[in-house]
Amino acid sequence: MRPTMLTPGNTTPGFRRAAALPLLLLLLMMAVAGLAAPLPPLTMAATVAPLLPPPATAQAQSNALGNPADLTATPGPGIGQVTLAWTPAANAGLHLVAWLPRNGTEYQWRLVGAGSATFSDLEAGREYWFTVIGFRPGGAWSQWSNWASATALAAPPPPPTPAGTASVSAGGKHTCYLDADGIVQCWGANGDADKGQADPPAGPFTAISAGYEHTCGIRSAGQSGGHQSGGAIECWGDNTSGQSTPPAGVFTAVAAGRAHTCALSDAGTAQCWGSSEYGQTAAPAGRFTAIS
Repeated sequence: MRPTMLTPGNTTPGFRRAAALPLLLLLLMMAVAGLAAPLPPLTMAATVAPLLPPPATAQAQSNALGNPADLTATPGPGIGQVTLAWTPAANAGLHLVAWLPRNGTEYQWRLVGAGSATFSDLEAGREYWFTVIGFRPGGAWSQWSNWASATALAAPPPPPTPAGTASVSAGGKHTCYLDADGIVQCWGANGDADKGQADPPAGPFTAISAGYEHTCGIRSAGQSGGHQSGGAIECWGDNTSGQSTPPAGVFTAVAAGRAHTCALSDAGTAQCWGSSEYGQTAAPAGRFTAIS
């Protein structure tokens, strides 16, 4: 297969307009001087994916002849880009790159400088093959370099959506689940006379704890419009012993028992409320890191 000559009426796909004009002028000057010569033939059919680069002996021979050599292709630096680097052909000021995607059926051309070039507007994530020829004074084209391949840099996958803190808490005869969005769902017994321990209020919450017939949760920050502020505790269900009447304040952890509840404040102190028949609400002084 011989690539088509580039003329004003016949520009192949991928040949950039900005680069076409200098080459056309150059070819025109060469034609006037009687020096214009066709480009060297491709070494394989365009309908077949390029072969692997030649062995080291062939590459060394290419170096000795002063042809473009040591071509490498690297993904990037931008999305849909590939960067090429090579040893320029001896005495060649201009180089022409031929490339096609793997299993492609049509070569494309681009006039470049000497030694490096970055190709843009490629299909991100697709593999491409490249080769280089040089143009020497007097209208002589050097032979083809080795082939090099690279996959056009693909966009990085979107970062995973950070998951919230999901948890579950089982009470006396009911269970509650806090999902990653801070919404509470409960099921099971709902208490005699509809005490409502399985009927949670609208969220969001950052923590929950299910007691025997009541449930408490810690509100997320920034709540307004009738909801309690962030860090405040809200309880629902049985309140016979005051276990669902929390004190005001900002809390970081909560634990609901049979008929009492304890919480850990943002200052690290323990506060408890509800039934104290056995002294279960008489929390000792001091700073704590966890509560149950």
